[in-house]
Amino acid sequence: MTVLTAVMIGGLLLLVGLFVIRFQTPPDLPLPEEIVLPEGATLVSVTYTPDLLLVVTDAQTLLVFDALTGDLRKTLDLN
Repeated sequence: MTVLTAVMIGGLLLLVGLFVIRFQTPPDLPLPEEIVLPEGATLVSVTYTPDLLLVVTDAQTLLVFDALTGDLRKTLDLN
C-alpha cells in the first residue's frame, strides 16, 4: 500500500465520520403542531427556518407560515 492510498482512505474515513456526527443530531427548530392549507391545495414541498415555514403547493403557490404559531403570513403566486 502506498502512502497516497493510505492518506486517501484516511480522508474518506474522516469525511464519513464527520457526516455521521453532523447529521446525527436533528435540528432543534420550533415547528407548529399543525398548519392548515387553503381548500384544494396539495402540498408539494416544505422548508423551514427558525422563523418561517415555507410551503409550495401544486398550484405553484408559495405559502409563508409563522414557524411558532402556524398562522399564514403571506401567499405568493409563483407563476
